[in-house]
Amino acid sequence: MIIDAELALLHAGLSQRISPMSFDIAGFRKAMLDVHNRFRYMHGSELLTYDPKLEVAATAWANKLSAKGSCLSHENRKGMGENLFFFAAEYFTDPMTMAEAVVRTFYAEGKNYDYTRYKRNFFQVGHFTQLIWKSTTKLGVGISIKKFSGRRTGPCQPHRPSTMLYIVVKYSPEGNVQVPSVYLNNVKPVMRL
Repeated sequence: MIIDAELALLHAGLSQRISPMSFDIAGFRKAMLDVHNRFRYMHGSELLTYDPKLEVAATAWANKLSAKGSCLSHENRKGMGENLFFFAAEYFTDPMTMAEAVVRTFYAEGKNYDYTRYKRNFFQVGHFTQLIWKSTTKLGVGISIKKFSGRRTGPCQPHRPSTMLYIVVKYSPEGNVQVPSVYLNNVKPVMRL
């Protein structure tokens, strides 16, 4: 699903031709909150509020990932959940198109989620479960945008000159608490559309 989202963003970017350096970051953060809340509503979870403190933490981690030009890796900061996304292109899209693609990649992991029993498959469904985790109440979005020459020094860098976008979403209280009863209480199937 990530490849599908990246292709959709590349196509939309070519038609919209938004310069990465003029990307509306504030609009994107608002769109991320709106799209998260749309999916949470479907699963009967309370709507999230935006938290500037989480944004600071998320931005710090996005900047560290960007400075290294590295593959995505989780920070594992205690008390915060986290979802990550990376994209590289010559042009970006409008904030809502970008947010929709990013959150849909998280949500796509729930396609085969079993709501009736707990399974230790965190690495297959963790983005999805954090997205709709019922007891999570706050979100903050960190973004780092970096020009890339095309000269690769690592396996996760693009094969062409482009602009890299690192997105880190922090959540509080954190989700994905590895206790069966906690999962069953926090991850519910679609209840409304």
